[in-house]
Amino acid sequence: MITVVLFTTTTLFAQKTVVSGVVSDKETKEKLPFVNVYFTNSTVGVMSDLYGSFTLETDDQTLTSVTIEYIGYNNEDIAITPGENQTITVELGSSAVQIEAVEIVGKRKVKKDTAALRLYRNIIKNKPLNRPTNLDSYSYEEYTKTEFDLYNISEKFKNRKILKPFDFV
Repeated sequence: MITVVLFTTTTLFAQKTVVSGVVSDKETKEKLPFVNVYFTNSTVGVMSDLYGSFTLETDDQTLTSVTIEYIGYNNEDIAITPGENQTITVELGSSAVQIEAVEIVGKRKVKKDTAALRLYRNIIKNKPLNRPTNLDSYSYEEYTKTEFDLYNISEKFKNRKILKPFDFV
């Protein structure tokens, strides 16, 4: 019975620290999505949603500040009261440096002449000389040979009527 009373009294006195809020840009007032929000010096943290909203909670009463981090913005440490529900609004300032203009000046690089490029340029330059203008300059002769060998042919087979045109063979 005593353990039940002790258990219920410790749960009544142990309060949660709940911190919720919204993170936005200081200049444009736009909500910042996916901002890292965590209790300082702890592993308890969350990431804000698409609209910059977050809710962070812990039972640890020793945590007294919240750190907000986002790439391209200055980090913020905000003091909180342990054991209470709190709503905070955070405006992060940009850490980027604004510059007026950037001018890039470069010199044109002369391409090196390689052996392959020289050969290609000579081929293009001499193209008219290497292409004959009339079609008579090309000719060829076709020759086809068909060979058929038979060995040990009988006289009766040689004298057949179908083989008469091939008598010269």
